[in-house]
Amino acid sequence: MNQPSSAVVNHPAARPLAVRVATVLFWLAGLLWLVFAEVTLALLVRAGGVSLLEWVILGFMLANAVILALIGLGLRRQKTVYYRLAVVYLALNLVLTITDQFGTADLAYILVVLAMLIFLAFTRGFYRNKGFW
Repeated sequence: MNQPSSAVVNHPAARPLAVRVATVLFWLAGLLWLVFAEVTLALLVRAGGVSLLEWVILGFMLANAVILALIGLGLRRQKTVYYRLAVVYLALNLVLTITDQFGTADLAYILVVLAMLIFLAFTRGFYRNKGFW
């Protein structure tokens, strides 16, 4: 039986729509964290400056954006390990969002994370490939 080449399998059009949507959702969540970080920095600067602790928090916000984007890239590979990492990381984001000061932005992000978790639950069958790379 002929196996398609890896170039064909890795072509974006060859990926199921659900996988492409999951990738975009993670990229959008990462972009949302970039916006949160920028708004937070702007508010802190306007309030009179940024303390060391606030710089650390901004660093965590940026790290979260990068991790979400990287998980989105991993999901494109349709590997089980990236699917599991995505679910665990979203659950962690959900818990950390609830345990922090709670506002309108937190509620919006919780709804985004819940939608992403539900979407991943319904599309888990697309992530069956073994291995890491």
